[in-house]
Amino acid sequence: AARASEMPLSLERHVVGLRVNWAPKSENVLSLAQDLCLGLDSIIFVDDNPAECADVQQHCPGVAVLHLPSSPQDFLAFLQHAWCFDAPLAAGSGQQTVTREDVERSDLYRAMLVRRQAQANSASKDAFVASLNLTVVVTPLTEESCERAAQLTHRTNQHNTHKSILSADDLNKMSERGVHILTVESGDRFGHHGVVGLIAIDGTTEGVGESNGGCDVVHADWAAGIDLVTAPPP
Repeated sequence: AARASEMPLSLERHVVGLRVNWAPKSENVLSLAQDLCLGLDSIIFVDDNPAECADVQQHCPGVAVLHLPSSPQDFLAFLQHAWCFDAPLAAGSGQQTVTREDVERSDLYRAMLVRRQAQANSASKDAFVASLNLTVVVTPLTEESCERAAQLTHRTNQHNTHKSILSADDLNKMSERGVHILTVESGDRFGHHGVVGLIAIDGTTEGVGESNGGCDVVHADWAAGIDLVTAPPP
């Protein structure tokens, strides 16, 4: 009990996925990535066992594998100097950028898992989508949503019509050149999803140049709600 009280992380507040079994760690990493709809390059694996680290490194390409030092007293200094834990810098500001979606990340993952369980218990996909009370709001890019929009170009590894890595500064410059940039925000009865999609429409070519969508939300069919905005504004 004394040891548990010293643990700064809590199961209810900080943990969104568990695998407690005798399976290889690499299998559990792949399973969690699928459940949480994460690319392997978004995962950091930390272990003090070199064999476990080698297993994940071999079978989970893209995962950042950190082999802890042999002495627990060295753990903190080691992790503090691990670059993969650093938040990205906002372009041009030199400041670490944390979006609203980052702050709410654990809650968003929990809602996603509850949503998937509800889908599994539904009679059909159509019945599930109809029960969501899904709302989709498409708005022009704003200063408030710009960092999150740029973040989507880095993090979405599925449902991209054209994959480009863009910064907030890039998006602002595109907007100044006449590219119509829209963000997609959605929610349902399980909670608010935040900004989950980005659409860049080049008025000079009359087509969609960029479209990115968050994995689980696209699975909930929010994409059907934005069909009407895929033509350039007048």
